Amino acid sequence: MASAQVKRRQEAGRRKLEEFRKQKAEREKKNNTAQPVDNTVADSDGEVVVASISNGPLSQSAETS
Repeated sequence: MASAQVKRRQEAGRRKLEEFRKQKAEREKKNNTAQPVDNTVADSDGEVVVASISNGPLSQSAETS
């Protein structure tokens, strides 16, 4: 009889852990998608401007190649 109680407790623990992991994954997903990207910066005059950063390759002149 004691082993039946142990099995029920283990199964309940597994269910709780699985539910906790699901909730944690949902919270992390929600937090990752809710953060907007701020691409504004202050220039040297103190004015706020949109940052322009290119991820493309740099063009090379004939002298540097």
